[in-house]
Amino acid sequence: MRILGRMWVTLMFIFLITGSAFGQITSISGTIRDARTQEPLPFANLVILGTRLGSTTNIDGYFFVGNMSRDSIDIVVSYIGYQTYRTRLFFQDEPHEILHIYLLPKTIGLREVVVEDSELLQAAYQPNRKEEPRVDSLISLIPDTLPVIVGYTVKLNPPRKWLRTTNDRIEYTLDEVPIYNTRHLYGIFQPFNLDATKYIQHDVLGTNASQGFNHDNSSNLVFNEGNRSGFQAQGRLGMLESNLTTSGPHPLGGSWYVSGRRIDFDSIYSRVNFPTSNLLAPATPDYYFYELNGKITFDIADNTTAAISFLTSHDKLHWYGDTSSVYSQSIWDDGTWTARLQHRFSHQLAVHGSLYRTRYYSYLRGSAVPLWDNQTMTNAIANELVTYGGFIEGEYYTSQNNILTSGLQAQILSPTLNFADTSNAKTDYSSLIATYASYRYTLPWQVAAEAGLRATLNTGLSKMFWDPRLEIIWQPSNVYAFNAHIGHYSTMIAEVSLPTTIAQPILDFVLPFDQSVTPQTNWLMGVGGSWTPLIGYDLQARAFYSIIDHPTTLDSIWSGNVNTMDGWLTELKDGRRYGIELVAERRLGNLTSLIHYELGREIWRNVDNTEFKAPANRTHRLALELEGKISEKSGYTVGYRFASGKSYLDNAGQEKTGSLYNRLDGALYRDFNLKSVSGRVTISLYNMTNSETNNLPSSSRPLISQEDREYALLPFLPTVNVYFQF
Repeated sequence: MRILGRMWVTLMFIFLITGSAFGQITSISGTIRDARTQEPLPFANLVILGTRLGSTTNIDGYFFVGNMSRDSIDIVVSYIGYQTYRTRLFFQDEPHEILHIYLLPKTIGLREVVVEDSELLQAAYQPNRKEEPRVDSLISLIPDTLPVIVGYTVKLNPPRKWLRTTNDRIEYTLDEVPIYNTRHLYGIFQPFNLDATKYIQHDVLGTNASQGFNHDNSSNLVFNEGNRSGFQAQGRLGMLESNLTTSGPHPLGGSWYVSGRRIDFDSIYSRVNFPTSNLLAPATPDYYFYELNGKITFDIADNTTAAISFLTSHDKLHWYGDTSSVYSQSIWDDGTWTARLQHRFSHQLAVHGSLYRTRYYSYLRGSAVPLWDNQTMTNAIANELVTYGGFIEGEYYTSQNNILTSGLQAQILSPTLNFADTSNAKTDYSSLIATYASYRYTLPWQVAAEAGLRATLNTGLSKMFWDPRLEIIWQPSNVYAFNAHIGHYSTMIAEVSLPTTIAQPILDFVLPFDQSVTPQTNWLMGVGGSWTPLIGYDLQARAFYSIIDHPTTLDSIWSGNVNTMDGWLTELKDGRRYGIELVAERRLGNLTSLIHYELGREIWRNVDNTEFKAPANRTHRLALELEGKISEKSGYTVGYRFASGKSYLDNAGQEKTGSLYNRLDGALYRDFNLKSVSGRVTISLYNMTNSETNNLPSSSRPLISQEDREYALLPFLPTVNVYFQF
């Protein structure tokens, strides 16, 4: 009996040990969505308290966390502009838990505020004093990880969506599909309707297939999927711009959205007296553009979604000179159709892919259009680039919370350059095939490293290009974050411009590199970080240095032969670009602001080893946005941009510096509520500092920069706008 008793105790002990070993939570996965619209939230943060484990949602709002062996876990989910979500999970039947998390807009309590990171939970302010806390007296607070606490509340606004306000060297992708030359009025207006945009992901390296084939300063815009809860509409009616965005659910399961906008300068431009210098004087310009984009999403199953999206835009600009024999007409179109499928094969493996068609078309027709050195152009030039492509990408979440990403992308390019005055048209077909892989590894001490390699075969050049990248991220807490990166990218498609006089708009060419030049490559290095010293305050800084091999001119000293496709680029030996970028944002209460400063230098070296500043380079650039309240329902907005003098070459080839640039915009607004409709009436004043065009001599070779376009095309304009939502 004694032996049987001992055996019984031993068996019970073994059972308890094995039961506790297998009766634990080992991994979690799921989606994070907006509670109002059920939109997936990309790049939301999830941490497991008391551990160093965490995850970030992907573009479809999906996350996975493994490498756990716990009876219970405390989860904290944070997303900028939303309330923090907290929950505790206990083991039930399965070691893997599937979560569907919904976040609400944020209102923050100030009576007690805590700082949370993946291991720490400590009070930053204790309510043991009688006086009420002031916002500016709280230190080391994280606006993204605050519990809802009773006490005084303050509105924390979501971050502003901004698109590189001081840098026009940018490539955009829409839902991971590359779009070329997205300028409206040559960059004066935002390239996309931000009312239809859910998230903007900036990537200075961007060697994944989802970032297209031009990687310098790429930004991926994630468009809305639509409101799954009910119909929603918002828009604007104005003298200058009108837009409308609608969305809602559909009966097949899923959602849809359609967004459109139009800007019409015709009636305003006709009443503007442009100065006669550097123009087809006396000039009478008119301009308009329209844009329409939409998406429909189908929830095929819990682990499968499909979507079809489109974008189309059309710009038209006329300049009329002093006689009927002098005129210019520019037209440019952009468009894409995309079909996307996303499927999760398991908790750890997610795959998505797209098939797409994009088209860019530009056209310039004119008579005696002034170029440079007293040259003129007559008749027409047309440029078209049609691409058919697709990509497939897989993400595998390892049990150690590392992420392996791999993908394949292919594009067929059909460019056309047609010169009507010579009846010479040339179309070259080529293809780009790229494969890539990256691995994100989690290290101790809150450090993560991501290494990637991209290989691209350019059949038009019969050459293979290799682009490695390495990024290291250290986030010791939610207050501080630091990163360092180094990467190489190869530019497959060139965007160059045919300039006219300083004020006459340019014609943008988008063409793949041909055998006449060497494609531009670049090594980019940088370090940066972010700091959140107070609630609602976000500071970011970045220093960068890049080495450019075989740079080609952009908006500068174009001197190719307009009668043939060969020689349409000017190739230099090498160059370097370096500088710093600072961003400060305040999103608290009745005053929000954004400051973006960039100090940058770009030096080129010619084939004879002579060095000079890159044409159109401006050393200092500053952008400021400010919004404040006058009363409960009224307020103001102010926008200011400054840039130092621009480098350019005179007729003798000597470096010169142009005038300073500054632009001031302002607006007064008043909110209203009428039953089911709410909105805002705004009186806007555009470009109050611009009374005449830039003072660069018209005899010099034109070196067009973003600021020059605004001098020429955006005079002082008062407008009235009405925003509404229901």
